[in-house]
Amino acid sequence: MKLNINLATHPYEDAGKFYSAWLPLLILLAGIAITVSAMAYSVFQDRRVVARALATENDKIEKLTQERKHAESTMAQPANSGTRDQAHFLNQVFKRKSFSWTQAFSEMEQIMPRGVQVVSMKPELGNDGQLRFKLEVESQRRDAIIELVRRMERSPHFKQAQIKAEASDRDSNLISAEIDSNYLVDARTAR
Repeated sequence: MKLNINLATHPYEDAGKFYSAWLPLLILLAGIAITVSAMAYSVFQDRRVVARALATENDKIEKLTQERKHAESTMAQPANSGTRDQAHFLNQVFKRKSFSWTQAFSEMEQIMPRGVQVVSMKPELGNDGQLRFKLEVESQRRDAIIELVRRMERSPHFKQAQIKAEASDRDSNLISAEIDSNYLVDARTAR
């Protein structure tokens, strides 16, 4: 009679085989975890820098807003009404003077479609302080006038161009239109 007796307390396992199979995977996962952690820390640091810069800029804006309110309250006092009116008048004059006929003609020359003739050009300062541009044109084709409005919209200087009035003359076969548009003096600030 033969008996199988195992005197070991734990069954035999080949640990070298286990480690050779799982150790490379564990090293790879540890490397990925370290890389992701480093990237997360970098993003966290970048966000902290941006948050500090944003807080600084918000503080500057708040300070400027308070200075503006203080200046407005000073100008609103009855004793300063003459200075306020004079400042308003001068600001309006400077806005009107900022209009450049050379720049306007150059821009119109670039965007004017064939067959459209300019009858009059008139810059005006609106009640809101915005420089408005009134343009009267004539053409034998209505689509050429519409194309002018489209080109004005794509221009960096003319915004919100629209036809305000339109009339046709049966004798001369001409269509006349009045186009109204906001005019941006410095197009770099509009972008």
